[in-house]
Amino acid sequence: MRCRIWIGFVLCFSCLACGGGWVWGQSFTPKSGLRSLAVEMEELYSERFGLNVQGVPTVTIGIMDGQRQVSFVPLKTMYAIYYRADGSPRTIILRRGRRYRIQQVQGKEADVRFAIVAFSLRRAYWSQWSSLVKQWKQRGYKVRTVTTGSIFAVKGQLFDNRRRLAIIGYEDRAFRARLKAARIASKYKRPVFVRTVLDTKPEGLFRLRGTGRRIFSKQLIEIRSTGGLVKVDRVEFGRGYSWHRFRRRTFRGSLLVSVDPNGRLVLMNRISLPDYLAGLLAAEMPLSAPLEALRAQSVTARNEILAKIGTRHQADPYLFCAHTHCQVYTGLHKYDAKIRQVLQSTRGEVMVTPKGYLADTPYSAMCGGHTEHNENVWADQPRATLRGRLDTKSAPASFQRGINDQNILSWLSNPPDSFCSASSRYARNKFRWSKYLRAGQANALVNRKFPVGAIRGIRVLKRGVSGRAYLVQIIGTQQTIKVRGELKIRRLLGNLNSSMFVVEPVTDAQRNILGWRFTGGGWGHGVGMCQYGAMGRAKAGFNYRQILGHYYKGNRIVKLYP
Repeated sequence: MRCRIWIGFVLCFSCLACGGGWVWGQSFTPKSGLRSLAVEMEELYSERFGLNVQGVPTVTIGIMDGQRQVSFVPLKTMYAIYYRADGSPRTIILRRGRRYRIQQVQGKEADVRFAIVAFSLRRAYWSQWSSLVKQWKQRGYKVRTVTTGSIFAVKGQLFDNRRRLAIIGYEDRAFRARLKAARIASKYKRPVFVRTVLDTKPEGLFRLRGTGRRIFSKQLIEIRSTGGLVKVDRVEFGRGYSWHRFRRRTFRGSLLVSVDPNGRLVLMNRISLPDYLAGLLAAEMPLSAPLEALRAQSVTARNEILAKIGTRHQADPYLFCAHTHCQVYTGLHKYDAKIRQVLQSTRGEVMVTPKGYLADTPYSAMCGGHTEHNENVWADQPRATLRGRLDTKSAPASFQRGINDQNILSWLSNPPDSFCSASSRYARNKFRWSKYLRAGQANALVNRKFPVGAIRGIRVLKRGVSGRAYLVQIIGTQQTIKVRGELKIRRLLGNLNSSMFVVEPVTDAQRNILGWRFTGGGWGHGVGMCQYGAMGRAKAGFNYRQILGHYYKGNRIVKLYP
């Protein structure tokens, strides 16, 4: 089995400029540094930074997958690098303004297994490892230790984002692994999750059209930029949400086409870290937001990149995706000089925990007036810097200890003045919301995952400190199930804005259930920084350090480089 594990890998660089001090458009030199297919694929499936020929760290972002073809238009002369059957590279010039297509000719799925993970510990908590492993062994499980992530140094300062996973079994099918994990989680009253493990890489053959020649490439094609931009047609975004669309996007850096685990075409953007951060900032927060909110966002985004390197997308040929699972990245279609100003003003700044580790800095769109404890959303250890807190200007005493079954109706119907509700007119539609599901809709949604029959009851069994449900019981005519996990609950019930909700049946005179009415607050998981709350705080006069100090209490902002 090929486990993607890098232990003790150290990358030292003095120009990790995520936020100022770089040459915009810095990229690969034409036709330089050509490497064999084997070397290129090894780097794509590694868990580390790459370096371009100028020595600037680069990352790969999965732009879209599951495709049969992709079309694009270079805005400057570029090079396509393709590979013969023996893995040797060849190049061909791509003309400015001409449309090209890459079509998949053949595709073979990867061999994967699905690991059942009892728990995961970040490096800061490895002292607890032995005692937790002993608990699971006493329960009759054989625990296998797998380490992901990497170690890297910036200006002589060492950072370690490795994580240990406790794997207690494998399954060949995803649904079997999820079912087994759910049963174990229910038995021991703790989160258990599933992780995809890559045994052998997928394979594919591609054809590049538009060159006037018959060009086929094994496994990989790279569109190498010489400092220009490339427009890509029909880039998917908002998958699983009401705003799901396809749109033309513009990207800096290089594009790579390879094969995803399902044997289909995947498009990636290989880009320098500074340009990646610029694209994130433009996509994650409106450029009309106050400067102090944008500065807070730039620090959190930089932290998320560095803290998550090597810990995501273990079975994919890229480090991060371009969606909310990682951070939203939409290329440079929103590029603005304001971004450069923001990134320059926070140059080199990151947050570290009291013990000196790079902090995890999750964020969500809108907390609804109260943020959430991290362990109530993810299978994770409770962290003092990610505690749920009120995000209001003032609040009655009844809400000071959190939102629960006794006060959530009052909280939703008569909320105190919150920073996120006042940040913009658009925010008010997400701060408090309602959604109606017809009985047939709700039955269809749930029965796609669980054969419960007609739904007769939906009960929230456990809530977090913000009132977000993380354990829900669904009573059906065929069976009763429990759904654990904030995101699972939201997705199962029709992509609710958040799990901060109350639900009641809508019935006719004969008490037949016609539908279900959800009344809720907030948008997203609620852990860490509230983006609309940050905008509200900035409008109220808080600077970005004060904003970050509220949402990540106990962390310190340090400057990695001047």
